[in-house]
Amino acid sequence: MNTAIAFHPASDIFPLMEGEDLEDLAQDIREHGLREPITLHSDGSILDGRNRYRACLRVGIEPRFTTWQDDGSPVSFVISLNLKRRQLTPGQLGMIGLKAKPLLAAEARERQRVAGRPPGHGGEGSRSLPPMGGKGESNELAGKLVGVSAQTIQRADMVDKRGIQELVEAVKSGEMTVRAAADIATLPEKEQHEVVAASAVNVSARSVENKSSAPAAAGATSGTPEPPTPPRPAAGVVRYEDAAPR
Repeated sequence: MNTAIAFHPASDIFPLMEGEDLEDLAQDIREHGLREPITLHSDGSILDGRNRYRACLRVGIEPRFTTWQDDGSPVSFVISLNLKRRQLTPGQLGMIGLKAKPLLAAEARERQRVAGRPPGHGGEGSRSLPPMGGKGESNELAGKLVGVSAQTIQRADMVDKRGIQELVEAVKSGEMTVRAAADIATLPEKEQHEVVAASAVNVSARSVENKSSAPAAAGATSGTPEPPTPPRPAAGVVRYEDAAPR
């Protein structure tokens, strides 16, 4: 394990573990060993198992490897495995699908090159995924791959291109729906900062209210407790509530 192994581009669609999450995984591997081998692409890069690999390095455990034998889409393979392991919001899935789009396009071009046909004509080697078409078709394909609509991918694209970094991160973390974020992304940058800041305050206040009301509810003997008063948004700031995913 003296030489670090590179990560395949498809493996970077999903974020890496950091901090306590990575430490917990490392300690589990130290105690129980590596339960699932790390999957390598035929080019020798890690296709699946970046976190397990890093955890092994951290605790000095020799990792086990297996090589991906499929001739299909590495992007589809990585997304399929990770969607089974994670509970993600539609907005998070939209951001993942958006990140996968250029990789899917690259795979389509490679299939066409191998088939010896011009772009858009498919051919042998294109069985796993159809050729990438225009923007609408690529959104449709990316959305289908992660299980959301093409409109969700389009909204994620709007947030990514026009939203401030804090807005993008709010969707990626699942704290804000992509629908609300896409609306906010149409505002001037200064207003985006104000709305995101107000939203963060509201979320924090609701968390404090929930924690403080729990002991009171447990100790109450009679009567119906008053519902907590929601915090007021800052003056002049529009408050965007996240609708429940449909």
